[in-house]
Amino acid sequence: MPTLTARVAICALLLGGASGCPEGGQSAADASNATAAGAPSQDVTSQDLPPSPDPLPCVAIPAACPIQQPSYARDIAPIFAAKCNTCHSEEVDAGPWPLTEYSYISDWQSNVLADIQYCTMPPLGAAPLTSAEQDAILAWIVCNAPNN
Repeated sequence: MPTLTARVAICALLLGGASGCPEGGQSAADASNATAAGAPSQDVTSQDLPPSPDPLPCVAIPAACPIQQPSYARDIAPIFAAKCNTCHSEEVDAGPWPLTEYSYISDWQSNVLADIQYCTMPPLGAAPLTSAEQDAILAWIVCNAPNN
């Protein structure tokens, strides 16, 4: 069983602070002071945390193709050029596959859809997609990714 310090740290991680945690509302700072005073301690690892639930989508997928379909050439290719191809290109080894041409993007559209739906791409530290860019790419995929 994790020590008091580990339990408070785990609770604080899960609740965003120790105030809602058991142990009489002891804060992480109080637990650290107790550890410094000689109380046993245990490092908190991912094994101490409960399993995370399935990720929740952060962007809704359109239910149907919009009346005005996004154009690959006009709407989609410029987004990929600006936000994806700094990593996903033939010249850069950072992305696992290039997304520089229609055929590449079309071939990976199910992965692209999931990455946008769950906000896993672009990665942290990269320029994020705007809501309009997310919506355009998702609508284009829902419209069967036309090469228009």
